Amino acid sequence: MNSTLRTILIATAAAVVAVIAYSQISGYLEQRRQIAAQRQDIQKTVAENTVAVNDLLEFEIKTNSATYAELFERSDDRLKKLADATIPVGTSLLPDDEKASVKAYLEGLQQLVRLEAAVYRKSLAADAAFDTAKDAVHEMSTADYYSRDYVRKRAVDALADSDKDLHELEAAHREFVANLTSFRKSLATLRNTLNEYKLLDDAFLGSVIQKSAKDANGA
Repeated sequence: MNSTLRTILIATAAAVVAVIAYSQISGYLEQRRQIAAQRQDIQKTVAENTVAVNDLLEFEIKTNSATYAELFERSDDRLKKLADATIPVGTSLLPDDEKASVKAYLEGLQQLVRLEAAVYRKSLAADAAFDTAKDAVHEMSTADYYSRDYVRKRAVDALADSDKDLHELEAAHREFVANLTSFRKSLATLRNTLNEYKLLDDAFLGSVIQKSAKDANGA
C-alpha cells in the first residue's frame, strides 16, 4: 500500500470517527436540552398545583365565605388538573427517581383534595340531616293526638339519621387527618429529590393537621 492511499484511508477513518463522536455529543446535548425544557414545564405545573392545593387547604384554618357548591367545584376542577399533570411526567425524559417522586407528590395532592372534599360533603349531609331532625322534633311538639305517633317515628328516624351522618363526618375527618400526616412524612423524603420544585410548606401542613385533628375530635 502506497503512502498516499494509506494517508487517505487514515484521513477517512479519522473523519468517520469524528462524525460519530459529533453525532453522539450532539445527541447527548439535545437530550439534555429536552430534559431541561421538560423539567422547567413540569416544575411550573407542580408549582401551580401546589399553590392551588394550598389555597384549598386554607379552608381548614381560615375563615372564608365560600359555599359548599363553590368548594366542590374548585375541588373537582383541581382533581382533573392534577390528573392531567401526571401524564407529561410519565412520558418525560427525566431520571426515573425524579419522575417517580413528582408522580408521588401529584398523586398525594390528589388524595388530599379528594379527602378534604369528602369531609365537606359529609358536613353538608350532616347539616341537612340535623335540620331535618330539628324540624321533626318541632313538628312532634305541635302535633295533634291523631298524628303524634307518626310524627314521633319520623322524629326518631331523623335523629338516628343525623347521628349516623355525624359519625360519618367524624370518620371522614379522621381519615383526612391521617392522610395529611402520612403525606407530610412522605414529603420529608420527596424533598430530597425535588429540592428544585415548589412543594407544600411543612409548617403549613402542620397547622392544617393540628386544626383538622381538633375538628375530628369535636373540639
